[in-house]
Amino acid sequence: MKIPTNIMAVGIDPAKQVHQAVAIAYPEVILLNCRFENSYEAISSFDEKVMKIAKKNNLKVIYGLEDSGAYGRTIKEVLTS
Repeated sequence: MKIPTNIMAVGIDPAKQVHQAVAIAYPEVILLNCRFENSYEAISSFDEKVMKIAKKNNLKVIYGLEDSGAYGRTIKEVLTS
């Protein structure tokens, strides 16, 4: 798989219980497509998985979080800590 740039864009669609995320090597190589629970542990595990993929492919991670009101609060707290 050829990686076209050094950017890994991670889009997250937060929900009350389970979030959906897709990580792509910009502009169109899907590297991860998964769901994870809305808990500190699950979000931390997801972030570790993203960082491992990014490191393996020498990519800079950029997170994008869909506006969801309060459902994205835990994700924001974990990813900014």
